[in-house]
Order: sequence, then structure tokens, then C-alpha cells
Amino acid sequence: MEVSPALLGPQEGRHHRLRSVQALDGEAEVWAMLRLFKSLRREHRDPLECEESISEFLDGLIRRPQPSASRPRWLARVEESPRVNYREQVSLHQLATLAGVHPVHVSRSFRRHHGGSIRDFVHRLRMLHACRLIEEQQSLASAAAESGFCDQSHMTRVFLSVTGMTPSRFRQTAHG
Repeated sequence: MEVSPALLGPQEGRHHRLRSVQALDGEAEVWAMLRLFKSLRREHRDPLECEESISEFLDGLIRRPQPSASRPRWLARVEESPRVNYREQVSLHQLATLAGVHPVHVSRSFRRHHGGSIRDFVHRLRMLHACRLIEEQQSLASAAAESGFCDQSHMTRVFLSVTGMTPSRFRQTAHG
């Protein structure tokens, strides 16, 4: 995650545009920081909301699964497939076939090494792509379709659950 100069206010009489999402992998910490940013922009800040976002961010950094000797070699292929094809439907059976192991084993191993489900991982990847498109002023419906969501309402539900704000609110924040 990269803090833009716009977050720090005008510099030398110029106001730089906000580019809020710079992480490449969509980890949960990015979304915790976006929720913190949202709560800090309010006129009346809720200290509890800010503290929860910071705690979630730090907890994610502390509890992030560490690579271990027991990490299966096939897991890299399973991770790469959604990163490259996040716009397409992802199936556990396809990932298991790619890895050459049982689907339940893929799911459990992924969760153990990533701290979350494959579905959550794909949603975060789609969210990052949608955020970039929204920042580029694409329509929400277009951003949803190009990011692999079924429709705009699906993107909105996922966006709200991950970031705590709607895509339109994100757009206002990014360009406000």
C-alpha cells in the first residue's frame, strides 16, 4: 500500500489526485486501511471505528501465515491461476486438477497458507481491478463486468463487505 501525497494535503500549492489502491495482491490489510481512511475523512470521527481498522490491519500483519517447509509445491500453481484469470469463473475442481490433488486438500491447504478462502482471494483480486477502473472514471456497471463480477449489484455487495463502503462512495473518496 502506498500513501499518496493527496492524503497529506496540498503540496506547494498543487493538489495531487488520490490513487488509493496500489497493492498488487489484495490482502485484507489494504481493505482495513481503506476503512480507516473512510472513517478519518468524516467530519465526526468515531474513535472505535478507527481503532478497529488499525487493530485489524496490525492483526493481519502479525498473523499473516509464514512460509514453511511444509508448503506444497503445487500451491504456487493454484495461486497463480486466479491471479491471472480472476475475471473468469474459478472452480475448485479446476484448481485441484491443476494441482493434481483432491479439491478438499486444495481448499484446506490454501486456507492454511493464506489465512482465507480461495473465494475471498478471488474477490479481493476483482476488487482491486474494479478500484483501478473506478479511479479511471469508468462506470460502475462497466467496472463490475470488466472485473469479473456477475453484475453491478454483486460488485457492490462484495465491495461493501470488504471495504465497508459502496463503490460510488469509493469513487467520491478517490476523486473528492
